[in-house]
Amino acid sequence: MNEATFEIKGTKLVEIPYLKNELYHQSSSDNILIVGERIATEGILQTVLENDFNTCLCTDIMPMGCGSTLEKIIKKDNRVSFIQEDFIETNEQQQYDYIICINVLEHFGMNFAEFHGFSGALAGDDYIRWNHDLRAIQKMIALLNDNPKSKIIITVPAGSPILSGDVNIEKTGNKMPMLRRYDWVRIELIKDMIKDACINIEEKYYYSADFVEWYEGDESITNLEYVHLQNPHTPNMIWAFTLNKKKKEVIDEK
Repeated sequence: MNEATFEIKGTKLVEIPYLKNELYHQSSSDNILIVGERIATEGILQTVLENDFNTCLCTDIMPMGCGSTLEKIIKKDNRVSFIQEDFIETNEQQQYDYIICINVLEHFGMNFAEFHGFSGALAGDDYIRWNHDLRAIQKMIALLNDNPKSKIIITVPAGSPILSGDVNIEKTGNKMPMLRRYDWVRIELIKDMIKDACINIEEKYYYSADFVEWYEGDESITNLEYVHLQNPHTPNMIWAFTLNKKKKEVIDEK
């Protein structure tokens, strides 16, 4: 698949190694879902392709890129497929061993005239559903196989939310506000939500000043005292977390 090009840069320099580590036990019987994959130029699908698997479904609310790397991979590998849909509406009859959502969750519920984050009647105008990302996590939990090794692997921008539009608006014309970065308040909200769903969480935090060298930190980087370290153009702090269902015997003991 030499023509299926991709480039690992920016946040992917830390997110792809994190993903690889979490897919360590990937096997030929695994069914995999990648949320927010329609082009495959950042190394996420390629990381899945490094090991055996049964099927890999890529899904996005936008159509698959015409002539994209993803399209080329699908033509060569019948295990890989794509569906254009609103993930919140995904059929729950199919279960997955790995659900991957890399730097996508922060866009859920963000509908703008310039970028459609919803399907149907809500498309085409500015419309925000602030808790749509939480609904997406709940949907992922519903789709996760009960296999003990099954995982939901997520990364999102960390730090205080930014409510302004693109700082380069005169050049880009992008009026969309960068609404979601995950501060300690929203992180704790998510942790409380998954606790009620009997879900384990393992997490890591990463920071970079130049998007080349990345350093592992802790939850304190999301506090207001570190807001001056946030890059105003693009997220330079990452919250990476993996979810899996608690074993039945652990639940029964409570």
